[in-house]
Amino acid sequence: MMETQSRLDELRKRIDEIDDQLMPLFNERMKVVHAVGALKGQTGQSVTDVAREQQVVKKALAHVEEDLHGEAAMFMRTAIALSREYQNRLLLPSEPPWLSAFNPPSDKPAGSGQPARLVCAYQGLPQSLGERTAARLFDQPTLVPLETVQAVFAAVIGRQADFGLVPIEDTRLGVISETLGLLHISDCFIVRRATVVDDISGQDMQTSRASFVVVGRQAEALAESRLVAISFILPDKAGALCEALLPIAAAVLNMRSLSVRPDGEGGCGCFIELEGNIADKNVVTALQQVAAVSRQFKVLGCYGEAVWDGPLEGMTKGFCE
Repeated sequence: MMETQSRLDELRKRIDEIDDQLMPLFNERMKVVHAVGALKGQTGQSVTDVAREQQVVKKALAHVEEDLHGEAAMFMRTAIALSREYQNRLLLPSEPPWLSAFNPPSDKPAGSGQPARLVCAYQGLPQSLGERTAARLFDQPTLVPLETVQAVFAAVIGRQADFGLVPIEDTRLGVISETLGLLHISDCFIVRRATVVDDISGQDMQTSRASFVVVGRQAEALAESRLVAISFILPDKAGALCEALLPIAAAVLNMRSLSVRPDGEGGCGCFIELEGNIADKNVVTALQQVAAVSRQFKVLGCYGEAVWDGPLEGMTKGFCE
């Protein structure tokens, strides 16, 4: 056992020595990448050069053993993705246009300062889980049941309701695609999330969850808000999703939710909910970098979450039937 540990320590020391040689080279490579990005910015050239990237990978494979071609290709493609991310960061505006929706930061939660009897539309029937959740989120609201998620969005946009409560995720149904699609194309923002948890001890110790979001016409950015949601469209190309997620990983931001769906035009629509606040510089920088490699980028909201324990009876009464 001691001999094994000694050998392991020896091999790890060798890896450390190789890393000590790699990092100065990485630093030098990124300096050159910086210069390339500056030139591209001056001439208006695209950061992405597919032919050049393929050439770099092919050349690198000539220097490694054949059984390492897969790993070497992944290594070089990661280096290329980091280079693109770095160049995109150099070309970012000091303040992205979508940030203005959250300035100045809100100091009161959704519903504060509204009329005593604010109106909240919800998808579902009276006595459903949606109605009970809406009643719990606001102080004595006027609740308006509507048949569809689309009708709730229309009521908020048309000012028939101050806020709308719609389902976004459910243990049985998964992510509610209709809600994600409407969030992306509408002028509404998420201002709150509510999750009801039901421990079904008599059914193999399963836990059921039903999650809703409150949508409003104005964005919020409370200091205590710890969730940010974004949506965007990615092109139909290999590695597009990995490239979009790279800035989030680099900023060490934890993703709470990721949903990918076809956009009907050859690409894919993405919804991401991550932990953070829109006032955090590292969050803004990461989102700018995601926007740089996608299209139709939108920040859907910066908000908090209420989590309650309770039975989920009534879900069959209008929870996205």
